[in-house]
Amino acid sequence: MATAVSYENQTQSAKIQQLQTDVNGVFVQMKDNLGNIINRGAMLDDLEGKTDDLQYRAEQLQIGAHRVQGKFWCQNIKMWIILITVIVVIIVVLVLALTLTIGKKNK
Repeated sequence: MATAVSYENQTQSAKIQQLQTDVNGVFVQMKDNLGNIINRGAMLDDLEGKTDDLQYRAEQLQIGAHRVQGKFWCQNIKMWIILITVIVVIIVVLVLALTLTIGKKNK
């Protein structure tokens, strides 16, 4: 009978040992999972910061683009005014030259 009890104790001891090993394995896995969750949170915070920075830079780029667009629009208008003025002056000079030439021929 002592042998039977000893065998049962060994069997229970082996089962307890196996359960303890399983519990330790689960504990290690949970610890790893918690570490991964913390790392994920840190990466999400970093990503959020980068997103905010990118949004700010995009807004600044848009402001700069509007400023440059306005500047070139003004330059374009100035060039058109100069071009139209030069064309009008050339037409006036040609008309005056033709009228003077025609006037001299008629006299």
